[in-house]
Amino acid sequence: MIKVLVISSSLLIPIHEAPTGWQYGADCCAMNDCFQEQPNNVREYNTGYFIVSAHETIPYGDKRIRTSQDGYFHRCTLLGNEDAPTSICLYVPPRSF
Repeated sequence: MIKVLVISSSLLIPIHEAPTGWQYGADCCAMNDCFQEQPNNVREYNTGYFIVSAHETIPYGDKRIRTSQDGYFHRCTLLGNEDAPTSICLYVPPRSF
């Protein structure tokens, strides 16, 4: 007789929250990859979102862009390194904020 132990997949996915309490998506970050961006570090240009500290532009249609739930920009990088030159994803507030 074979016994199968079923573990909920939600137990395997670490939860990482923004400072205001909403959860970053597990498809974008691990437990320590995301952080609220510094004011004025993300600028909007006709080519996309420019992250000043990283000298990185993420085009508007890029799949790394997500919707922020609190009106702030949040960026995810490898190990949450704010100086990383490449973003895993960028949470952007809706224009209504």
